[in-house]
Amino acid sequence: MRSLELEDQSWFPPLLRFYQMEYLSWLAARFGLYAPLTNAMQYLLQCHPSEQWTDCCSGAAGPVASLIEEGIEPRGLILADQYPQLPSELLLVPFDLVHYRLPADSIPGEGLVTMFNAFHHFAADVQQQWLQQAAAQQRPLLVAEITRPTLLSWLAVTLAGTLGVLLFTPFIQPFSFKRLLFTYLLPINIISITWDGWMSVFGATSRSRMQQLATQLHSAHYKAYYFEAGPWWRRLAVLAGEPITPSGVSSFTSHLNNHA
Repeated sequence: MRSLELEDQSWFPPLLRFYQMEYLSWLAARFGLYAPLTNAMQYLLQCHPSEQWTDCCSGAAGPVASLIEEGIEPRGLILADQYPQLPSELLLVPFDLVHYRLPADSIPGEGLVTMFNAFHHFAADVQQQWLQQAAAQQRPLLVAEITRPTLLSWLAVTLAGTLGVLLFTPFIQPFSFKRLLFTYLLPINIISITWDGWMSVFGATSRSRMQQLATQLHSAHYKAYYFEAGPWWRRLAVLAGEPITPSGVSSFTSHLNNHA
């Protein structure tokens, strides 16, 4: 792991990590940050059906919960993370919490594999190894990054980590007086969330790198694509992959063109 983010360090207090994950999950759900992925997710689940959806580096499962609210209906769910947390939202499908640290010999579960705004935490060789595992296992794949190596992204995470934390903390459920303490009287949450946001921007995966990784995943049995989704002010960088259908023709790109 190359990350300098506090939440990735083993010494970082679990309570502060939990508050940070809860806040990010609340933002994802409240503002529909991953709603532009709904069509792509529906396609991958419908065209490559499985009993499971595995979300790696799931944190407090905010992106997963928000996509379920958008109408995504997995049959079963694995939430995998180095520091597994109970989901902040009530998920309407059975789920398992799994301790999972990259790199690993095998991605847990089966079927669809996702990673939301965590790809930048890992060094280039680990990123490539993880993607190659998914392709080797013939699993549909979706990696989405909302943090970009741009000035706009830096401004967004700075506002979210400072003004956003001050404004939104009282609305995060379940309500916690300790959360208020570490936000207003001892503003550790503001410092840690802002720092981690800055580190996310500085370590963000570039568009050219994402495109290169997608190209490297291509084979006779697997196709990968890079595309962007969402409005300009919170544009998502997405790397998606899928096994080739029996006919040898993959229809993911045409699906995106019709439903973007």
